[in-house]
Amino acid sequence: MEKSKKNRGIMITGIIAAMMLIAGTFAWTAFSQRALNENEGKNANMGGRIHDDYHKKSGNKDIYAENFGKKDLLVRIKLSEYFEGNGEPLVGKTSKDDRASWIPYSLPVKELADDPYRAYVNWELGGDKVFLPTFNMDNQSLETDAAGDAIDFIVNGPTNLVLNEKGQLNDGTQDFFIEGEAYTNPDDSNSTQTAKKTLPGTQDPISMESWKNLPKKDQKGNYWVIDTDGWAYWAQLLEPKESTSLLLNQLNYEEEALYDFDSWYYGIDVIGEFTTVEDADKFEESEHGKASSDAQNLIKAITPQEEVFTYELEFTHKNAGESIEMNSQEKKEFSAKVSKISSLNGKVSENTNVSWFVDKTDAASITDIDEGKGELKTKSVSENTVVKVTATANDDATVTESFDLMVKPFTIGKLATVFNFYGEDYLHLKAFDDGNHLIQKVFIKGINDLPKGKSSSEYNNSDLDVSMKEFYNNMDPVAQDFVQPVQKEFKVGEAKVLGGGSVADLTDSFKADLLDIDSQNDLAVYTPSGEKKAFAMSAAELNNLQSASGELLQNRTERARMHSNTNQVFLRTASGGKSISTSYGDAKLLTLATSNTSPAIPTLVIRTP
Repeated sequence: MEKSKKNRGIMITGIIAAMMLIAGTFAWTAFSQRALNENEGKNANMGGRIHDDYHKKSGNKDIYAENFGKKDLLVRIKLSEYFEGNGEPLVGKTSKDDRASWIPYSLPVKELADDPYRAYVNWELGGDKVFLPTFNMDNQSLETDAAGDAIDFIVNGPTNLVLNEKGQLNDGTQDFFIEGEAYTNPDDSNSTQTAKKTLPGTQDPISMESWKNLPKKDQKGNYWVIDTDGWAYWAQLLEPKESTSLLLNQLNYEEEALYDFDSWYYGIDVIGEFTTVEDADKFEESEHGKASSDAQNLIKAITPQEEVFTYELEFTHKNAGESIEMNSQEKKEFSAKVSKISSLNGKVSENTNVSWFVDKTDAASITDIDEGKGELKTKSVSENTVVKVTATANDDATVTESFDLMVKPFTIGKLATVFNFYGEDYLHLKAFDDGNHLIQKVFIKGINDLPKGKSSSEYNNSDLDVSMKEFYNNMDPVAQDFVQPVQKEFKVGEAKVLGGGSVADLTDSFKADLLDIDSQNDLAVYTPSGEKKAFAMSAAELNNLQSASGELLQNRTERARMHSNTNQVFLRTASGGKSISTSYGDAKLLTLATSNTSPAIPTLVIRTP
């Protein structure tokens, strides 16, 4: 395994080129080409070569990279410049002999004040050409493919000495080779290569910032991306037997500006680095500068990655993300969806294949239903209880999301409003000064579900009183804890319709004085030494109710809400043996009489939770 690691590395090639005699101004031309190879061991599958086709007279300067090996390569090239006039560097702290001090070429092109070289020479980037694949297939060779006026550092001259059909030596011009023609290796007459086109650039070289702003689908392609540190990255893996499009294509000199000097020197230092996908991290170890964070992102974007799927779970119920409160004995549906995320392609699918859980099963339960929904039912609690509700993706049990749900004993509604009291609807009738409340059950099923039994005109200990107590005994034990004790016996008294008759119409103009009640104080109140129980409401309590504004419940609609879906119910107030009804609409309130056994609605005094 250790040997295998040593066989991996980066192949680095560098070129320096200088210029020529232009328009009578003498320019010292010192051409050299260097090649550094930092491989450890030998790997015949890996092979990259920098090409430098240079023609002095035309200024053609083609720099590109070839993959002559058998594995895909990552390619980057760094171009650095140096200029001096009359022996003096144009830019301070640079030196012809210290290539590390040379200025990297980057995009976007800077203003002249920040890039004085542009006053004397300008570059043309991009393009393609017909080239001849290298004959040098030794990936340990220090030579580069130098043609025309380019001079390799190792051989001190050009390395591409191929002749065309006319016997002419490769002069480094743009169109020297003819596509499809075979050319003979000057060192081996039995070896030939066929000229072919470089890959066409889909666009001219761009800056790293421009690359970052491209749509993701366009961040991979046959083009160069030049970083701010001067490294130009081929934005695609370079496949075997292929060559990149041109990074540098042409050098254009400002001849008039160059006449300012008796002599001048201009050089370009080109360092090329190749590595395989497996060793992409080797760019981090380069002595010529590691890849920037942006460049690392580019490398990741163009490198085939193993497709990894992850899952994200998201709650989709109404008001998801907001705090949620529920009372005891309530139910509510929650929902979630799961997104399948590809490491290469983003979200690829959605599903609702989730399971639901709660952490405190004594306070709530939840059942999986269809389409990612869970039906949560709260249980009876005597104090505020926080329940963690969790949804888990069935495709990956490690993917979960949770939210906290506050389960409250109950929330008393405003006066004359209905609220849930441990799974049953109650109407809030009165708020006492001591913090207790008078509430009455709202029946929504039918008369047969109401407590029955009345065989006497007396209330205390009657069948009706007993049936009310049985109702309390059958209540949820936690709900019973909130019921306050009231008087063991009520002083019920009698009620009569003023002016005679048996009916007092509860119209909107109904007033308490329509009934002659001889026990106006027959009001259930909190009595510590009393008895916890349910009871039938009295005529006095009916006339003593409060609305939300503190007034009597004299609105017919509000009163009717107490007696939904039943046509008559009894008060505990006696009528002296005569049935007295107070009617409104289809509902009647009856005072106790031996001739009728209609039901009564349970009423309670409870404490604030």
